[in-house]
Formats: sequence, structure tokens, C-alpha cells
Amino acid sequence: MNPYSHLALAAQLEADIHPADRAEYYWGAVAADARYTARTRRAQTHVPPEDFLQFFEKYPGWESFAQGYLVHLVTDLLKFRALLHQRILLWPLWLIFSGRFSTLLLETYYLERMPRRFEISGLPNPVLRELGISDPAARAFAETLRPFVAAPSPEMALGFLRALRPGSRRVEMYARLIALNERYPAWKSLLFRLADMDSLNRQMVNALRNDALLRQTVFRALRQ
Repeated sequence: MNPYSHLALAAQLEADIHPADRAEYYWGAVAADARYTARTRRAQTHVPPEDFLQFFEKYPGWESFAQGYLVHLVTDLLKFRALLHQRILLWPLWLIFSGRFSTLLLETYYLERMPRRFEISGLPNPVLRELGISDPAARAFAETLRPFVAAPSPEMALGFLRALRPGSRRVEMYARLIALNERYPAWKSLLFRLADMDSLNRQMVNALRNDALLRQTVFRALRQ
């Protein structure tokens, strides 16, 4: 899942979580992907959610960051591609495009339907250090991300992804999708309707709100 999708989903959960520091919360919601600037394996930063819980007790001063990070980890476990593949009208597209197309479709949907500016702290912290993200790598990722989340658009998303992952085939697929949407504006709306993206978003948010681990740890409003 791409960064803006994580931010859009985290934003829909903010009222349930009530983070004390929103900039840290949203930084946590994307910081796991600092693995790209750290040049480390995905498994290094995307630990099992239950293993991440130790950081709430270990570093209570970084609670808002940890809340966002935990939301990211649980979100990545959602089977949103499987949900999309249930839309039989989209089956011809799955035969043409790779499975990564669904990730790009989701990112395009959130940029189009839920545009907003996000402020992230971008600060290095002990949680990231323990997960293998050095302070320079954390700062580099934050500085690459900030222009995009301050003025989100498909073009800014593409610029961010190209800076982060030069030469990536997945990024160039996203570039082709953006060009297609610009050339045929009705194509994007048709895709959203065929995929029933509004319903998919509700399914994902409901799945997160019903996640047992999140309910036991970060969802304050739902526990009251």
C-alpha cells in the first residue's frame, strides 16, 4: 500500500484514537516505509503487530508515533486486493495488469476522493532506531515525503515515488496510469464505479475498527 493510502486510512481512524500529537501520529502512519532510504528489508520495519506492542511500554513518550505505526502494520495485513478481486467486472483488468495495479488504483482513489494536507513530524526516534532506521535515513525519508503530503496529487505522488525508488517498474506503471487518467478522464470514474471504491474503503475502515489488537490498544473512543 502506498503512503497516501496509509495516511487516508489513518485519518479516518483519528477520531477513534485521539492521538495527543497528530504530526507524530501521521509520521508513524508512514514511517515503516523509511526502509527505502534505510535500504533495509521490509521485514525489518514491518514487524508483526503483536511484536510492536512492546514499544508502547518501552517508549511512552512516543505514544502518538507508535499509534500511527501500529495502524500502518495492521493496515498492511488487510486483504484489500482480495476484496478488489471479488469485483467480477474488473477481472479483465487483472488479466492485463499485474497485482500491483490494485495498489495504484487505491492510491489514486484516495488522492481523488479524500484530498487533504498532512503534517508529519519527520523526527528520528528510538522506535525507528530499534527497527533499523538510522536518524539520517528517517530524515531523508521525511524530507522526500513532505512536499507530497503538503500538496497531495497524483503528479506529486509520482515525483515522490520516483525520488524514492528510481527505475522501479511499479512506479512507471503508476506513471502510465496517471497519463491514462489525464488522457481519458472518464476512465478513472469508470474504474472507481466498477471497483465500488467507496464500498471498499468502508470495508477496510470497518475491518480496522473491528481489529481486536487495535481495539485493545489504541482505540480509546471505542473502549469508552
